[in-house]
Amino acid sequence: MSKKIVFNSEWLKDPLFISWAKRHPFDVNKAKCTLCDGQAFELGNMGRHTLTSHMNGKKHQAAKSAKDKTQTYFHHKVVSAMSMPGCLYTVSFDESFSKAIQEEQMDLIVRFWDTDKNCMDSRYFESLFLGLTRASDLLRCFLKGLA
Repeated sequence: MSKKIVFNSEWLKDPLFISWAKRHPFDVNKAKCTLCDGQAFELGNMGRHTLTSHMNGKKHQAAKSAKDKTQTYFHHKVVSAMSMPGCLYTVSFDESFSKAIQEEQMDLIVRFWDTDKNCMDSRYFESLFLGLTRASDLLRCFLKGLA
């Protein structure tokens, strides 16, 4: 009988898995997928390969595609609103350490006048990952996020 693999937290640092794979809260031999409605799946004796296999499955790919389309739609909507003639906006950022990937992360938030709603609106705009956090690195990532 083969040995069951225990979930390895190091897998969460892999860019392929970071956005969707999670440790199962009660069973160390399972993982969860946040894209597939929190679906739990056994790691069996394949370990990391089980995550890769799940990621390449039809259900996961469909969920990822739907998420990407939704994010693109809302990002485009915010950019369109900010591009209206006379629209004034501010961009703020929050820089913090992401424990999941062990890197600094910068989140950009925009605040603008939404002419459709006739009020101020604040929206998440982008997340960027930083290697170092010198002032020049922050500025470079900030400008990259707005491009």
